[in-house]
Amino acid sequence: MSSQSSNTESLSRFPLWQVITPVRRKVILAMALAGLAALTSLGALLFLAWSLRDIRATPDAIPAWPLGGVIGCVVLTFVLRLQAFNTSHYAAFHLENILRSRLARKALQLPPGVLQQMGSGSVAKVMLDDVKSLHIFVADSTPLYARAIIMPLATIVILFWLDWRLAIATLGVL
Repeated sequence: MSSQSSNTESLSRFPLWQVITPVRRKVILAMALAGLAALTSLGALLFLAWSLRDIRATPDAIPAWPLGGVIGCVVLTFVLRLQAFNTSHYAAFHLENILRSRLARKALQLPPGVLQQMGSGSVAKVMLDDVKSLHIFVADSTPLYARAIIMPLATIVILFWLDWRLAIATLGVL
């Protein structure tokens, strides 16, 4: 019980994350796929560097494995990124449906005078425009948010793996 209450407390600091609770698993899956896509895109760059090193060392030979790794990582990046955005868009459409259904049920419970007083324009704005504006956050921003977190972290890890001095210099610039 305490873990659920602490989870709710941490979400209360981020109201948009609280709204997406019904589709949170799908959004987390989309973010995980986007993070994997970021890692595979870095993998493609590593394979490209490997293939260029091999070409420079032996210009007459074609580095099949590294070039195959580049192609494989690029294809995998494309597939993972496409799946991440598909998953986040399906989650966004599902959330829009849930929110509109809940708003319609609430509107039916209100006395008719309240809806007339609000006016059809403001009711339509809440039902259509406000719910639709969540689409951008859920469908488009969440995979990009995951990529924005994973890519710099993975890049600095790779830089430390390649040459710790280069990594320190890079961090010094930041």
